[in-house]
Amino acid sequence: MEPDARNRARRQAAYERAAGTHRGAAEVETRAAELFDRLGQPKIAARHRAASRRESECAQADSDEAALWSQLRDDGAHAVRAEIGPVRQP
Repeated sequence: MEPDARNRARRQAAYERAAGTHRGAAEVETRAAELFDRLGQPKIAARHRAASRRESECAQADSDEAALWSQLRDDGAHAVRAEIGPVRQP
């Protein structure tokens, strides 16, 4: 595998991990908002809902970045194949 392709794969994996982490944080913030609603603390619950939205937005942005790096990786592989031509079987 070419060095650039390895770097693209690493970046894609890093963005996928980040997206998963943000999704988990969004779930925690949502649960915290529900708990504060039950405790009768609407202002604190609203802050947690806002934090949950921000985490969800970050998760979506990281997922989009991972998809972009995946596409770049795929496009790079196609470009290399086009450059060297078809592979001949012995």
